[in-house]
Amino acid sequence: MPAPDLESFKVATSEVSSANKFNSLVQAIEDEFSDIDPDQISGYPSSVAAYLRGDGAWAGAFTTYVPVWSSSGTQPAIGNGTITGRYLQIGKLVYFIVSVTMGGPTPSGTGSYFISVPADISASAPRPTVAVQAFDSSASQTFIGGAIKQTTTTIDPVTLASPVVSFAPTVPFTWATTDTLVLSGTYEAA
Repeated sequence: MPAPDLESFKVATSEVSSANKFNSLVQAIEDEFSDIDPDQISGYPSSVAAYLRGDGAWAGAFTTYVPVWSSSGTQPAIGNGTITGRYLQIGKLVYFIVSVTMGGPTPSGTGSYFISVPADISASAPRPTVAVQAFDSSASQTFIGGAIKQTTTTIDPVTLASPVVSFAPTVPFTWATTDTLVLSGTYEAA
């Protein structure tokens, strides 16, 4: 492909503003490369091809998944609450969001709470970076925390106290109907 002819875009400063010159140059580049088929560019992941085609965001769309809420003791029950998850994976980088709304009857279970991740965490990867927000609806209070890798498939939401304490039926507060737990973060996939 020949290089674009940018000589025609040289304009005396008095004729056109810098912004207009820049916009004209960008348009010339877009026009020159508009006939490239992104699917024919080797080495690009499909999400890049989608972006170049204009039918997707840079990293593609989020994929939904159903997170599993479990514990180190008796398994908790979501009741009539909800648990949703979505994630975006680019190569080995995974970004995920999980939202849990406790339902009635009062959430149960014993021990530390765990949440499953959408793709296995690399065994050799550094710890995942996860922000956790717990909302006690009866007190209108928000608690923040983090999460640590429990296994390659689950994370353990924890308080920011020192030492950290795992979220549980009474940590960081006694969980009840309409309380929420939101986790979002990144990690390296296996």
